[in-house]
Amino acid sequence: YFDGSDGTVIGTQGENPVLTDLVLYLDGQTITDTTTWVDSSDEGNNAAITGISGWEYGPDGKAISYRFVDGSYGNITDSVDWDFSGDFSLEVWAKMTSAPVGYSTASALISSWDTAGSSDNKFILGVNSDYEVVLQLNGEDNTFTNAPANIQLDKWHHIVVSRIGTQLDMYLDAAKGGVTATYADAIAPTLDIRVGNYVGLSTVSFNGEIGVVRAYKGKGLDLSEVERNFVTQRGRFYPEFATAIPDVPYSVDIPNHFFVTGEELVYSNPGAGTTQNIGIVTATVPSIGSTDRLPSSVF
Repeated sequence: YFDGSDGTVIGTQGENPVLTDLVLYLDGQTITDTTTWVDSSDEGNNAAITGISGWEYGPDGKAISYRFVDGSYGNITDSVDWDFSGDFSLEVWAKMTSAPVGYSTASALISSWDTAGSSDNKFILGVNSDYEVVLQLNGEDNTFTNAPANIQLDKWHHIVVSRIGTQLDMYLDAAKGGVTATYADAIAPTLDIRVGNYVGLSTVSFNGEIGVVRAYKGKGLDLSEVERNFVTQRGRFYPEFATAIPDVPYSVDIPNHFFVTGEELVYSNPGAGTTQNIGIVTATVPSIGSTDRLPSSVF
């Protein structure tokens, strides 16, 4: 993909999200079945899938997200990876397709939460019935809704919560909330982690698509890093910021390829063959000779 706003290469061949201090990276482009969402971090926090029947595809024909409905979720076994005593970040790309059910906890994006028992050692990031991004830490007494705007139905959103020191910030689509909250307590979940719902109400899930889930331990993303993650992956979800790279029929690796009858190389880009070097060092083409440029169609 190419970012249509500034020409920066992004997408599957050029994404550059922050990858340090990850304890979870569920990437929609790695989806291959409806049993396991494989963790692309080094921690092996794979999500076992329940109740999901399929996934969505992006403009390049690759998987982009799981479709979540009531009763569906991904389950990640709890471990010390999820004990957040210091800085941390939770990050999700999601598109809600029907109204959230509960005020605070029904439409969970990622959580380790149960309505029963102690209020300690739990967290939930989700969307409430007012379409606010809501984060709860160690019980409902610690509820934060300081994102800069509300969620819109049928629109992809990039949602981030980040704690640096004792300062807790929310971001929506790379915009920072106007109010910075303060919360210093440790979070040490005792339940498994759920993507798409929470243990206390497992029959009601986030209804929509989830395409990326990342968790950072020991690292709170700052504004520049949130902007970086947003820009580098928005081409997956926002057509206006991405243009699919044209397919090349009978694509070949050069150097030292000899074309045969019926084989075609197509490079559909203005300027090719006249003013623009398309990345080859040199090629010898009948009627053209040796060149580092090619016309838009070569047979």
